[in-house]
Amino acid sequence: MTRTIPKIITLIFCWLLLTSFFFGRHVMASEETTVTDTADEIGLVLSGTLRSATCNVHFAEDILQLEGVGISLFHQPGDISGYAKPFSLTVSDCQLPVTQQAQLTLNFKTQAMTDMVPPGAFANQLLDNQGMLVPTGIGFSIYDSRDDSNVLDTNGQSRELVYTITDPELLSINRDFYVRYMQTDNVTQAGPVSVVVMVSAIYN
Repeated sequence: MTRTIPKIITLIFCWLLLTSFFFGRHVMASEETTVTDTADEIGLVLSGTLRSATCNVHFAEDILQLEGVGISLFHQPGDISGYAKPFSLTVSDCQLPVTQQAQLTLNFKTQAMTDMVPPGAFANQLLDNQGMLVPTGIGFSIYDSRDDSNVLDTNGQSRELVYTITDPELLSINRDFYVRYMQTDNVTQAGPVSVVVMVSAIYN
């Protein structure tokens, strides 16, 4: 893997001043001897290149249809449904060869950052006939199947999901996730929920 940010290391040998004082006994004057030893500066510059590339992301299904659940299951923000719907994605065309070791980083986001809300949900984006958000108070939360961790943190910010790549075949395998309903507001009501989620993939 190549590197893109130059690093500079300079080794400098500083001059050294050594002074010794000799005082004669029982005399008023002193004798001073100074020895100065200097060395030339030596500079060493190291540079390299760091490279990264974006990848194409492909979903097994572009539209994921979840079954309906009862609104009575939700009592406070952060409550999630027991029901979960699995899905997977793959990446391709990363435009960098697999060397000794690299990593693939995925991020889940929405176009408007305000649609990602605490405690880790994608808020309902569905609009009514007047162009107003449908206030269901329910959204979706997405989880990484490797460790069941939310792809958003508790503040609703996107987390970096890192995969170590040591072989070309590991780059193209399915990445598995699942989605649940999550309460996003204190007030809830029955109704449709719709969210458009984008996934970015960076390989470096």
